[in-house]
Amino acid sequence: MPKKRKYSTRYDLEANWKLSLERGPGAYSPQAPQSTGHLVPDPPPPDLTAGAPDLAGLLARADVAGLGLIELGDTRRAIEFVSDAYLAFRGNLGVAHPVALRLANNLGCALLADGDPEKARKLLTAVWERRNRTLGRESPETVSAAGNLGCALSDAGDRARAEELLSFSLASREKAQGPESRDALASAMNLGLAVFIAGDRLRGIALVRRAAEALERTLGEGDPDTLRALETLAYALELTGGRGEAHEIQRRVLRERDIIALLEEPDFWPGGPIQ
Repeated sequence: MPKKRKYSTRYDLEANWKLSLERGPGAYSPQAPQSTGHLVPDPPPPDLTAGAPDLAGLLARADVAGLGLIELGDTRRAIEFVSDAYLAFRGNLGVAHPVALRLANNLGCALLADGDPEKARKLLTAVWERRNRTLGRESPETVSAAGNLGCALSDAGDRARAEELLSFSLASREKAQGPESRDALASAMNLGLAVFIAGDRLRGIALVRRAAEALERTLGEGDPDTLRALETLAYALELTGGRGEAHEIQRRVLRERDIIALLEEPDFWPGGPIQ
């Protein structure tokens, strides 16, 4: 069983910062399975696995991995589950089938979270190129693939191409969903961290700060995306001499996570948790 992440005042944010500095934006964002859309699986068409229980079971396992295992830190099992489904669907339906592409995308994000940006880059490049050809450059699926690939390229050291794709993803999401939508703000945070690590620290901090402030304003301080953005902002400030503000942000993040962890404890609620 994977260990559930525990947040407390002993949470080692500095170690997380060092990991992010080594890996780039992907360390904070297999767009997180989640709000950023990297690993939010689409439900399969109703008849896709009819008469094929093995495929249905593999897809269900892969979707569980996409929804939760990376966030729990169990990237190896996520890779196993998604890889099994991807190989099966690719073999039965072809590499260009939408479900095979979705699984390839999720596998690329799992590999990125596990610290293998080169393998992730190859898979995510294929997904982005095929979606670009078949769905068009502005489709939501293509835009999501561009953002995923941008994170992988940043981790792999191709900073210029990463910034190009992440900028495109941000502009497209702002146009389609609004500048303060969850996805657009997640894209702004990813771009900001990539720009910061590439050397343009002031611009990077400005992008991350804008995302963190807007997420806090629209979603609340305790939202997972807000906390992730605040962590990223604190990391950037710490490295540029803003230690006082960085530590204040740390304390806010740790306080929120202590509250969240407390509310998740089964003994906290008399009579059990509120459903």
